[in-house]
Amino acid sequence: MLLAVRHSTRYLYDEPVRESVMEVWMQPQKRANQRLISFELEIDPAAQLFSYADTFGNAVYHFDVPQPHERLTIQVRAAVETQAPTPLPEALDMGEWDRLLGEILDAHPDLEVYMSADHGMNFKSRCYDLNTVVPRKGAEIFFAMSAERDPYLKHHRTFGGTAFVWLKQPGDFERVADVCRRLDGVESVYDRYTAASKFELHPDRIGDMLVTGDIDTVFGPLDTKDGVEELPESFRTHGGSDEANVPLIIYNREVDPRDWHKYRHNYDLIRPIGF
Repeated sequence: MLLAVRHSTRYLYDEPVRESVMEVWMQPQKRANQRLISFELEIDPAAQLFSYADTFGNAVYHFDVPQPHERLTIQVRAAVETQAPTPLPEALDMGEWDRLLGEILDAHPDLEVYMSADHGMNFKSRCYDLNTVVPRKGAEIFFAMSAERDPYLKHHRTFGGTAFVWLKQPGDFERVADVCRRLDGVESVYDRYTAASKFELHPDRIGDMLVTGDIDTVFGPLDTKDGVEELPESFRTHGGSDEANVPLIIYNREVDPRDWHKYRHNYDLIRPIGF
């Protein structure tokens, strides 16, 4: 596919600025499935451009407009030819993983390697829409949503093993919590601050209550009258605590075993590489 790219950024100032120093990342990447045919970058007022490649191979353009100016315009014109990526196999056996890892380490013997699986996703059999279920059982709520709520649906219908619940009144907590705890498949119910502390979440973004499901149970929006749906055997999505453990393999990096008490999460191990 041949693509023509046009981009324009304009700055208008209330009064003249003395100088503008900027770096822009606007050049499309050159990759195996993407060929850069042409690229033009224009600055007004005119400025001399200097370029370099960042850590990820992106072209970075640096410029300085040293004289006073009331406006600044950055315009880009590019042409790119793209090709569909080579289809990947559904899975690789361990022998193939070993071969690929061996090739990488032979070429880069000092490389630190971090390998992690995708989060586990067990098959789910039951979904609750708490916006329907809880009121039907005698407890009113303001709103409930799955933590997986996403406007760009791909496969999981926004169902997830955790639900955030906003109450109508703070005093409704125990009544709503009791209804949720009595639902088959509900694992735990937490108030906002307990959940924020336990799961390292921002308390202002998770409602008044957090509900987690067991290995078979998820939450999300449903069209059913009773707010419950039995899911097909092939349905998989993000879960609760049963999917919390994700394997991480680290090679060629020294880890002091005396510091194991510091490693509560995977990101504690990858923090030195800047993630």
